[in-house]
Amino acid sequence: MYQIYRKKDTGIASVLPLICMVANAHVWMLDGAIVKNWFPMFATFLTSDYIAIGYVAIFFCYARDRKKALRRIIIGATILGLITIYAILGKAGYTNQSNDGVDTTLGILGVMAGLSMFSSPFERIMKVLHYKSAAFIPIPMVAAGALNNVMWIVYCPMIGSWFLFGGNALCLLLSIVNIALYLVYNPKTHPLRLEEAQRIVWRARRLQVLRQM
Repeated sequence: MYQIYRKKDTGIASVLPLICMVANAHVWMLDGAIVKNWFPMFATFLTSDYIAIGYVAIFFCYARDRKKALRRIIIGATILGLITIYAILGKAGYTNQSNDGVDTTLGILGVMAGLSMFSSPFERIMKVLHYKSAAFIPIPMVAAGALNNVMWIVYCPMIGSWFLFGGNALCLLLSIVNIALYLVYNPKTHPLRLEEAQRIVWRARRLQVLRQM
């Protein structure tokens, strides 16, 4: 994110991982409030929520395609708004659920949000394998995420939060895959030749069009 701010350009980065980061932090913050785990769960994810929103704001300021970024931000904000309303209504008893029922629902949504945060690695993995370069992998972010996952995996059994445990375990697995790919296709030894790759894609599309004529 500092590189984006310094260069005033998002480069090949996508806003989707940042939106998913906001979603993950926001849902678990709500769950922390529901179960009254004010620290570390609520406090940690509240802080993460604000930081991730700041990242999204910085990205949007320097996005190459602001319309696309804004569209994704609006969709993410709408979904989180609905989840927030559900949590408030559920806590107030308007959903005819017990506190544990609301906790379970938010736990499931939290796992989905956590997996969505690491859904972009699937796209990155395909790009890395296609271009034979790990330039698409933000390794500091992935490494920090892996460390965060490990700490929650250790802590979750202590509070019996198995949804949070499962989500972090799956996210850790995806982080390990990304780190392994980064080691194999290190950008220093496997630089990204995007212009060459784009020419190959353009030629392939042109050939496909000619075959259809």
